Amino acid sequence: MRPEFNSRRLFGITRSKGKMYELGLPEALHIAVPENSEPQELFVLTVGTLGDVAASLSDAENFDVPLTPPIVEELGFSASFFDAFCESRFSEAIARDTALLAASSYYLAGRPGSSLVLASQLEVVPDAPP
Repeated sequence: MRPEFNSRRLFGITRSKGKMYELGLPEALHIAVPENSEPQELFVLTVGTLGDVAASLSDAENFDVPLTPPIVEELGFSASFFDAFCESRFSEAIARDTALLAASSYYLAGRPGSSLVLASQLEVVPDAPP
């Protein structure tokens, strides 16, 4: 599931919004999300990519076989989108889950350092009583 033009455009909008927060720009100066553009739409592609790779790894007989470069590239896109979505603050309600998806994608893509950075920022949520 390679990202097409519109997916890359939505990713660019998401990353730009996150960078504006990172640089401390007032929200009045932030990029406006174009009408009929919903960065959240990329979750279908990116979660699907992560799920497909996780399923193929689960079904693999030999775990030592490295992922192909196109698969690593697709995972990298997913990880970068999840990371940018967290930074963009489009939905604070799912920020923790999205960071976990990003850390997982980075890890499977062979980027354990990026995965560790995100995972270390996650707060431990105590188990709910039964």
